Amino acid sequence: MAAGARSLERVSDALRSEALAMLYAINTTIQMGCNRVIMETDSIQNHPEKEIREESNQFPSPVRLIPSPKGLSGIEEFCARVANEKCFPILAVTFYCVFMFFFVLIRLSIHAYAQNVRVIIFDVRGGGQELRSMVNRRMTRHRAMALLVYMGVPVTPAPNPFNLPSPGHSYHIIRLIDPYQPQLQVDLLIRDTDLYLVAFRRSLDDNWGNWYRFSDQQVPSFIVALDLGFTSNYSRVPGSIPTVGGPEDMVFIFNTLARHEDRLRLVIPAVQRTLHIATVLRAVQNAAVVFCEVMRFIAVLLEMVRRLEAGEAASVLPGEMWDMITSWHVDCWFILDVRRRLALPAHHWESHVNEVDRQRFDQLINRVSVIIYIPELFTSDTRRMTRRQENEVRNIQDPGFPAADA
Repeated sequence: MAAGARSLERVSDALRSEALAMLYAINTTIQMGCNRVIMETDSIQNHPEKEIREESNQFPSPVRLIPSPKGLSGIEEFCARVANEKCFPILAVTFYCVFMFFFVLIRLSIHAYAQNVRVIIFDVRGGGQELRSMVNRRMTRHRAMALLVYMGVPVTPAPNPFNLPSPGHSYHIIRLIDPYQPQLQVDLLIRDTDLYLVAFRRSLDDNWGNWYRFSDQQVPSFIVALDLGFTSNYSRVPGSIPTVGGPEDMVFIFNTLARHEDRLRLVIPAVQRTLHIATVLRAVQNAAVVFCEVMRFIAVLLEMVRRLEAGEAASVLPGEMWDMITSWHVDCWFILDVRRRLALPAHHWESHVNEVDRQRFDQLINRVSVIIYIPELFTSDTRRMTRRQENEVRNIQDPGFPAADA
């Protein structure tokens, strides 16, 4: 975490230096332009019909100049010289410097927003204990940001009107590291409101590459991402279901995502490129299981920890786990619908549902670790979120991640 913070500070310092240098260039250019205008205007007024040839290489061609009225300020004389078509190069340079200055300011703003995204470090060779610790730290942060905790299960946070740079979703980053490859890092961008993996990027020798996103996922406005060319949906075609879990799979995810940008730059046959894209698809699907589904289901977390601690090879998840994963949204809808229909203390609700619903509810509430926020089932909460003029909106500050286990 300290290394990541130092890297951000270096980038921020570089951008500030760039902005100051650009501001100095603007000031110098305008000063030179104004001084040159004043000198040439005085010369023209004394010799109105004289053709002046510049001694410098900046304006080598002769230009007939029209004298400017006396008593003008430096800026006015500068504008008069522009009208005489003498100072267009200076004006062009000035406009270019102004444009670049504001461009750097925008980059500084974007960098400031990006710094607000919380980062948690994960060692891909850390084993089951590392995975369990990461999930516990993320869950602590998630509970602090949750809209509510229903029967012990947190609901994902609602879109926050105070989020920057624009109202809406918040995000966090899981930064993958490999102690055997310290020059490489991989960032996984996770959306807090539904715990979806939406994009990734890699760093080589502290130089961050492009973000790559799923075709069906949007990234925050301060990130520019390239389309991966496929969606975030899991493949359920027989023979295409991803094999996941185990120490080797962690390294596979890291290496594949870390080398994706380099592979795209190579001129390789179409067949090899197709195989590479299929490999990347498998890697991001495995990453979604290992880093997203473990937050949603305790059973998936325990299975991933078991496979890591046992040193197992990657294999297909049991069918019932895939059923849980693919029906998470539907199951959360059912749970929240029961909550909406039965606004009663927990010890009274069983007498108000039928036997089938009660059995299903017990199964679902015990197997999910997080409930997704569904606006349609939070009428009163949604209304409060939109009534900012009455000061009933909570500005949920990101608490960050707790310290790692000792």
